[in-house]
This record gives sequence, C-alpha cells and structure tokens, in this order.
Amino acid sequence: SIFFPDPRQTSKMGYNQSESEKRKTFSLFAPDGTLAKADFITALRACGSRVTNEEANQIASGVGDLSESDFMGQVSSHGAKGPSPEELLSALQAFDGNDSGFLNKRELGNLMMTLGKEPMEPTEIEKLWKYAPLTSDGSLMINEWHKAMTNPVPTLIPDIKELQAECGIDIDG
Repeated sequence: SIFFPDPRQTSKMGYNQSESEKRKTFSLFAPDGTLAKADFITALRACGSRVTNEEANQIASGVGDLSESDFMGQVSSHGAKGPSPEELLSALQAFDGNDSGFLNKRELGNLMMTLGKEPMEPTEIEKLWKYAPLTSDGSLMINEWHKAMTNPVPTLIPDIKELQAECGIDIDG
C-alpha cells in the first residue's frame, strides 16, 4: 500500500538536508528572496528541523520576514534534534509485545501517546493508522514504518524554464 507519512513526524525523524538543499528549499518558499514569516516554520521543517509545535511558535514569534542568510542561521540554530533512526527503530521494537516485527493498533497507540515531547492524541493516531503500511490482517510492519518515517519524502522543485516552455510563455524573448 502507498504510505504518506505525516510531514510533522517525518521532519522529526532524522532527515537533514545539505546546505545546497536548504538553499533550494528557501528559494521554493521565497522566490523573491524574502521568506514570509507565515512560511517560516514550514520551510524550517522542510529542512529537517524537528521542532515541536510549542518550540515552533516560540521561534516564529521572534522572527519577521527573513533573507536567505537569516533563514540559514535559523536552520542552523534549530536543526535536527530528537531520536536518531536507530533510536526510532529501537522504540518501535520495544513496543512490539511479542517480538513479531509487527505492531497492532494498541501497541502503536501506546508508543505514540507515551513518547516524545508532544505525545499524539487518539484522534491523531487514528489518522496515522489510516495511512500506515499494514499487513492483510491489519498489523503495522515495523520495518516498513521505520523506513517511511526516516526516509525523506522527495521534494520536486520545478524547472521554471521548462514550465514556461510547456505553457508557451516566453519571458526572455
């Protein structure tokens, strides 16, 4: 089945972009060279920052619109922290009550409501379960879940010249 991880969780689980990727992310959110405050936290998380919602609100309250250098400084200050991919796998396995390599809904719920700075609410766990990689008997596959949570979701940054050509727009000529 296709799994679309919660972006809030994916960014918490260990993906850090290279500096050039961070600059591309900035450009995606700030095509005019200035990142609007409203887009700051989304861009920060897209760069792999693992801030909680509370931390995000504190950070955002202290910034205005940002230039690329200011944004890069913020990304450096608020970069990845939290569980490594190995720590995540260990936590998933610790909640696997019968060492089967699978979690049932209750085991996943216990994990998500127990660990982390922002334990998930039951309604959030229901949403997560809906998109989880499940077996035919409804068990969550730990290895597949771990892969989905630690591998970045590919970002497609469109080639503007190519899009202009497809749309028949000629700005240069």
